[in-house]
Amino acid sequence: MFSIHRHHRLVERLTRAHEPVAQAGPFTLHWLNPPGGADRDIEPELMVVHDLHLSEIDNNVGKHIRHSLIPMLASTRHRFGMDLPVWGVWEKEPHALFNQLMTITLYSVHADPYTCSRWFYRNTLKALREPPGDIDPTDFIQPFSVIYRRVRELRLGESLLDAGTCHGFLPLLLSADLPATGHPSPQLVGLDIEEFFIQAARKYAEDQGISGADFLAADLFDPRVEFLPRFDTVTAIHLLEHLDSDTAARALDVLWKRTAQRLIINVPIEETPDPYFGHCQRFDVGRLADMGERLGGHSTTFEDHGAWLVVDR
Repeated sequence: MFSIHRHHRLVERLTRAHEPVAQAGPFTLHWLNPPGGADRDIEPELMVVHDLHLSEIDNNVGKHIRHSLIPMLASTRHRFGMDLPVWGVWEKEPHALFNQLMTITLYSVHADPYTCSRWFYRNTLKALREPPGDIDPTDFIQPFSVIYRRVRELRLGESLLDAGTCHGFLPLLLSADLPATGHPSPQLVGLDIEEFFIQAARKYAEDQGISGADFLAADLFDPRVEFLPRFDTVTAIHLLEHLDSDTAARALDVLWKRTAQRLIINVPIEETPDPYFGHCQRFDVGRLADMGERLGGHSTTFEDHGAWLVVDR
């Protein structure tokens, strides 16, 4: 993966003699070693070039990958066959492929990985704070801006556990709402199984002086979760669709045990679960209502940028 801005001289030299193979969104495919080229002992190879600036690095890189890069790679693969080295990443399962393309794109923009990460968080959090206009359903930020605003309206109390926090955007956003109480421990905790995401969120919080939010890398069924305190509000935003039916039911029980006042669940409504996002099953409001009834609290459901379940003790 090359950045046309960071690797300008190299990209210009490599692409000078050859027209692009394909282009979609900010991505262009070029021959690194074209078929029938001067060096016939080297297999043909493609390279991916993008024109994203640091100022454009945010969570919508995922939008570009899902709706531009992956379809372009798929059509080019069909056109040229499966023997090109670029298809090594294609052998991964869809979610792993998406994550790898996301990571190498983000960290190709600057030589310092933390500079890339800092801009990614800064740009995404800024966009999440902006009032959304007309929502593009393919956008990776606008719908979550609406979802997080609804969470802010629904949450009870001061402490909150965000399970499946991913990049930790929700706790980081909500940290701005915390009063300066001198509370001895973080009141907002983001929990996720991905150590890489948790480390990045924690590093950003530390560097920004955000003391009210902390992050824990753990599976929901990790024994450490049992020793967490109860939180006034527990959230699981776009988490359950990543689990199979039995695991989702078990996860809901764990979340309910950690809930002191209110449990908030949001899931996307899809015709078909998207494997590139790691989705395993589809939900609707009716199914969430059935799951909520089983918990024994007072539950309500509604639809707004996905299906919601809110359960109170």
